[in-house]
Amino acid sequence: DASILGSSSTIAEDLSTQPCLLSLAKNKSSLIRVGGGENFDKVYRAVIAANEKEGYKYHLVGGGAGTVSPMGWSWQGGLGGSTGGRLYGFGVDQVVQLEMVLPNGVHVKFGPTGWEDASAEGFTVPRTKVVSGVCRSNPDEHDEENWVWEGCPEDFDIDFNDLYFAVRGGGGGTWGVVTSVFLQLHDYLPFSAYFFIMFPSPTEECSAIAPQFAEFKAHYYISAPSLLSVTKEHSLACGSPDSFGEIYCYGEEDVMQAWTRFLDTNNSTDPANVACLSGVPEFAGYAEGQIYLASNDRFPGKVSDSPAPSPLGTPFAYVLVPQSWLDESEENIQTILENAVSLSGGTPTPYYAFGGAAASGSDQANSLSQAHRDAGFMLSLLFTADDEANFWGNLFPKMFDISDKSNFPPVFGSNHAGFLTAGPLKEDWTKPCPREWTFEERREKCISFQE
Repeated sequence: DASILGSSSTIAEDLSTQPCLLSLAKNKSSLIRVGGGENFDKVYRAVIAANEKEGYKYHLVGGGAGTVSPMGWSWQGGLGGSTGGRLYGFGVDQVVQLEMVLPNGVHVKFGPTGWEDASAEGFTVPRTKVVSGVCRSNPDEHDEENWVWEGCPEDFDIDFNDLYFAVRGGGGGTWGVVTSVFLQLHDYLPFSAYFFIMFPSPTEECSAIAPQFAEFKAHYYISAPSLLSVTKEHSLACGSPDSFGEIYCYGEEDVMQAWTRFLDTNNSTDPANVACLSGVPEFAGYAEGQIYLASNDRFPGKVSDSPAPSPLGTPFAYVLVPQSWLDESEENIQTILENAVSLSGGTPTPYYAFGGAAASGSDQANSLSQAHRDAGFMLSLLFTADDEANFWGNLFPKMFDISDKSNFPPVFGSNHAGFLTAGPLKEDWTKPCPREWTFEERREKCISFQE
């Protein structure tokens, strides 16, 4: 509970008060400390336990599956399509303080100690100005209560500003071993969930209007919520992971009313069509719902591993579709949905975890690409060789500015990428990297996934 400190308190030399003071600067009052080896199942259940004990007060932005690591998820960005990411930002935006063991073996703790208001520029959190760190002076001590955190030696050659920037968005395990992290908690909001009836046995009516549901979600989230009489606030209250039929909302929303209005404008108000989208039994939160749905699983009482591991294909990748391009015309949205690759039965499955706080919730001191901040949604557009040729040759030049041949634009999201995924040819950005080439040829002649 950060509120135990007054806003006039100062940051202790050992950084023990830093997480709470930064939270108060964000107008938040609560945090949770997560161990480096814990997964979201454990973290979610810890938040549930606190809510059940104290009355529902806390909300955590996290991953969709209980087996996901809060560490790797956060350092690669962290998409909260199921857990309010459009309200509260990406996983990198939830980090308040880190503990790491660096490659030189030194155990460090670091986080922002200087910040300034950035609301005039449209940001909802303070801009980080200074990051400070301390070193543990008794590394042989196993009891954490006896750990001693002090200023690092003068010859300690590390810039904590750079390290904080690099870790949050620069990938998991790249810069050291994270042993713990403080994550921001948010005020609890009522939770609601909706499912479009497609699995396991869709009705004939629902199968027929599945493309319309995909269009509805694009309208509700991205292109024209006002045409459905949906406010921006109600739109941002909801999000969806990369599965076709799921919508998760926090606070006030009007999904069912908007769905009925959408069908009405398309002359499809048959009750059987309206019933294709329905709310699920009332749960207190996303994790509580996942635990309930996994009640017959092998691990009852835990947040399920859903979706379970499955082969995605070696050259598979998700594209960050720029919001600015989607805004240009309704035709662009239709084009992207028509070209979408889906592994779930032929219906496009955009990842709606972008916009809102995903853009405005940055402290402007993280390495998550601007393409994430500027995206409208993330979508699979590359799977087969024909998909690659169509994307690089047709869609890519329309969606991205490629006029500067010395500056390849960021295209891919880091989630769910196949290990053979590559960018186009270095000498011609409209040609895909040939799949039959060796690793050596691809490294030499193609733009890498990371680039």
